[in-house]
Amino acid sequence: MDEEKNYEKIIENEINLIVGKNLRLQRKKLKLSTAEVAFRANISRAYLGRIERGEVTASHHIILKITIVLDLDMNTAFKGTHPKIKPYLNFQLDTHL
Repeated sequence: MDEEKNYEKIIENEINLIVGKNLRLQRKKLKLSTAEVAFRANISRAYLGRIERGEVTASHHIILKITIVLDLDMNTAFKGTHPKIKPYLNFQLDTHL
């Protein structure tokens, strides 16, 4: 069970890093500051920074608000996460069968 929890945390951290990187790339592409995006999304600049660095797992609601500000669809925000989550889901199936 501990192995499963550790694996889940590793996957979560990797996905946070990917999503954060995708959001940061779009923000920089639009030449927006963290302060401007945070203000428009009604979150703190510090929290946005932590999301971009992959330090926190933001709710889908927060990610959606940021993607709207960045004119980015959710699929693009999560681009690159599929190869990380699919093995995790297979691991879940294997350990529970």
